[in-house]
Amino acid sequence: MDRTLMMLFRYINTLILLCVSTVAYSQVTLSETQVSDRPQDSAIITFYALGDWGTGYIKQEPVAIALERNVARIPQNKKTIPFVIGLGDNIYESGLPYHKTSDQLIYAWNDPEVFNAFENTFGQVYQRVTYQNAPIVFHVVPGNHDHDGNSQKKDKKYGDILLQESKGENLYPDWWKYYPIDHSLTKATDTNDFGEYVHLRTYADEHGLYKLTLPQKLDLPNQNVMMAVALDTQMLLEMYEEDEDETLEQHWAQLEKILTTHKNVPWKMIVGHHPIASWGIHGGAQGGLKGAFRYGIGIMQDLKDGDYKKFRKRLATVMKKHNVHLYLSGHDHNIQLIDLGQHELELLNLDAGYFQLVSGSAGKLSSVDKDHKAVAIYDKQHGFVRLDANKETCWIEFLSYDPNTGDDRSLGIWTLTKGAKRETQ
Repeated sequence: MDRTLMMLFRYINTLILLCVSTVAYSQVTLSETQVSDRPQDSAIITFYALGDWGTGYIKQEPVAIALERNVARIPQNKKTIPFVIGLGDNIYESGLPYHKTSDQLIYAWNDPEVFNAFENTFGQVYQRVTYQNAPIVFHVVPGNHDHDGNSQKKDKKYGDILLQESKGENLYPDWWKYYPIDHSLTKATDTNDFGEYVHLRTYADEHGLYKLTLPQKLDLPNQNVMMAVALDTQMLLEMYEEDEDETLEQHWAQLEKILTTHKNVPWKMIVGHHPIASWGIHGGAQGGLKGAFRYGIGIMQDLKDGDYKKFRKRLATVMKKHNVHLYLSGHDHNIQLIDLGQHELELLNLDAGYFQLVSGSAGKLSSVDKDHKAVAIYDKQHGFVRLDANKETCWIEFLSYDPNTGDDRSLGIWTLTKGAKRETQ
């Protein structure tokens, strides 16, 4: 047999093998339940998702008190300490001060404005959120406001996310962890000191922020039950807008590499600021002439924008390929749970059983267009979301607070349950 025929034979044989090979997957079903039905098993992982908190102490306080009281009622025998995932817009309206020249970095590091911004939006607000008398860890990603709306602004004066990472972990070493920052590209290790900040800024000034903000796995406990990957979604949107195709592919490749490495973890989650589905203001809920003008011209921060649509489609493709059934985000200032397989979201090309969780009302509040289909929506009061998970089930509870007592108040609870693994030919 000559070489050409041999290669053709191998090619046909490969196609046949691909056609008859089996693919294992696990379906996820959703159902409403009662808080009393959620087990108190010590092995269950408990964590919270809240975003868009960075308004300042007074506006954030009711949610922080409700969070504190909910954590206080968690049984004290947990094998895994509860934690929080922060979904961006940590410091309104423009993030931290940005000083351009290297000789100004020491001033930035010691700037009282920086310290006060952290204390007013984080330190004073969440210091009482403890478990077994120890602070719980907040795993934090940036939002568009942390970048001051656009990281590439000329004459930029605010939006230093590298300072937010380094100084935040310096001020609160036991309870602030910031993602995604790739320290391996710089000469600095993650030492959370001024030297680390200088190395990060030096690299960013020479090479740009895009390469520093590749997707990163959250350093969560007990990853045999769940794992999460952090995205800097503002960076992704900017790269789409600026046609940074090569660097974009590096970001998506890194995300897929992490998910592939952890393919056997029962619950895989992706965490970012910008949702891929929302019926809030950013998703088209603003009416009247103002809404018509806003959505007509298209802005980067809205889901109908052309570059934003590219981001949404690509992330949905990754979710489907890697069996990621839950994407956590903020951005719209309400709480929503949306099944991504519904017909209104054909753009995403997902089946039922993939979900968008928006939790962006920890410091601000905005309305939702309820004419659209969603599992659950809450936009009447500030709030947050609690999630509990074992290998088979994830409980998702919407929470707000009682304005008279300050106690946390349940708004509803749902379960995501993994079905038995199937094989298809």
